[in-house]
Amino acid sequence: DDFVIKLSRGGTITGVVRDAQRQPQANVQVLMTKVPMAGGPQTVSTGADGRYAFEKIAPGEYMVLRAPTGGGPLMLFGGMKQVTVREGETTTHDLDEAAKITLTGRVLKGGQPVANAMLFFGSGDGNSAMTDIKQSRSDAEGRYQVGLDNAGTYGVVVTLGGGMFG
Repeated sequence: DDFVIKLSRGGTITGVVRDAQRQPQANVQVLMTKVPMAGGPQTVSTGADGRYAFEKIAPGEYMVLRAPTGGGPLMLFGGMKQVTVREGETTTHDLDEAAKITLTGRVLKGGQPVANAMLFFGSGDGNSAMTDIKQSRSDAEGRYQVGLDNAGTYGVVVTLGGGMFG
């Protein structure tokens, strides 16, 4: 019997983490997990120049996101993007908090404001899985604001008290 061992260099995901003023951010935790999720995420910290890198990654699809600051809860939908890793290639994926489009609105039910509702915005045509997901929360008057990276069609999911509404 033959025994075959295949060695792989894998690929690299690298990028820069920037704040809303587009300034590089040092010592920020970046999380990466395989799609579909298998096990816990891998983490790296940005350097003084705001750069991060995941090296020798097996080819495939991954989700990459900035860890919440101040020990806040990890919302696996907020600000994450799908990144494709190919054998021997470097994929650049910057995490920039400065949105290109700011969308504002109100959540109403029966004409009355809905406070503290979570909103998830995902790009897509409605016939496939949502991607490039952003999140927001409504205030006491039902107002929300979310930063989007691209114009186009978005699906919106609103959660309130355990219920989900599309």
